[in-house]
Amino acid sequence: MGVNKRMDEKEIMNIIRQPSLLELNNQNNLLAKEALIRFTKELSKCKPSKKYSSPTFIHTSYYIFLYLLKKELDNNNYIRACSEIGSLAYRDDIFQGRVLYNLSDVLKKHFRM
Repeated sequence: MGVNKRMDEKEIMNIIRQPSLLELNNQNNLLAKEALIRFTKELSKCKPSKKYSSPTFIHTSYYIFLYLLKKELDNNNYIRACSEIGSLAYRDDIFQGRVLYNLSDVLKKHFRM
């Protein structure tokens, strides 16, 4: 992949969906941290979807997943943080502006980017 080429949505999500991240141990937690940093960098290059996508529950239902994500990040549990992003993506379109900007903000603040 070229230096300036942006990843598509599926490629970005695949960064944190690595099978090796399923087993909970310190080495995998460090791999998950690296994956989250890469995910954050790629996510920050994304533009929000132009089409509004109805959330599963209500417009702000993604807040609970951001809270759970922040909790796992604060505990340095990066494997579970990846899982929380996956749960969020399953229930809502993370490329919607309201989700994209807030998710990116949580990750950038944690990794001081």
